[in-house]
Amino acid sequence: MEYLTNNTKQEFISLLEDSNNATSFKHFKGNIYKIVTIAKDADTLEDVVIYQGCYGDKPVWSRKVEEFFSLVDKEKYPEVKQKYRFEKVE
Repeated sequence: MEYLTNNTKQEFISLLEDSNNATSFKHFKGNIYKIVTIAKDADTLEDVVIYQGCYGDKPVWSRKVEEFFSLVDKEKYPEVKQKYRFEKVE
């Protein structure tokens, strides 16, 4: 899947495209997630990321695309080394 946000092209494999090879993302607080798909919010028509945790009971979450691919707030979290809220696991 390819998505353009903040003038940056984001490329990843979603769970719906290929569940065996879906791209993993690390949240800046440490947990690993995989994107299920990009969807539209029914009320606002904004794009949202639907993503699933790779831990515990595998919770499913949604977040605005801009937030998902945003920078970590270094004023709020000065100790965090990660640059982005979610970063691809290589």
